[in-house]
Amino acid sequence: MNIYGVKNGIVFPLLFEICKPQSTLKSGDVYQSKPQIAASLVTELVDKKFKIRYVLADSLYGESPTNFLRVLEKLELQFMVSIRSNHQVLMPAKEQVRQTKWKKF
Repeated sequence: MNIYGVKNGIVFPLLFEICKPQSTLKSGDVYQSKPQIAASLVTELVDKKFKIRYVLADSLYGESPTNFLRVLEKLELQFMVSIRSNHQVLMPAKEQVRQTKWKKF
């Protein structure tokens, strides 16, 4: 699990943690999923006073049943996560889905 930063167009690693499969854990170790590890790493960066403008994550995190997105909301971070096209989302009645065309950068 890696967390990268971008400054002046330069991408660089900030933090990482090894994600161990459950089958390799030693007695007393607690299994953490990748979204759980990501949530703790983002929290660590905020605790260290890093200024985080946006969090970007793929569908593993966007569709995670864990509290990854809730952690980002609690930390009041802006985020964009991917979801698969067949992933269903429940929204409040007055919310609207807005889909824009992809743009080249």
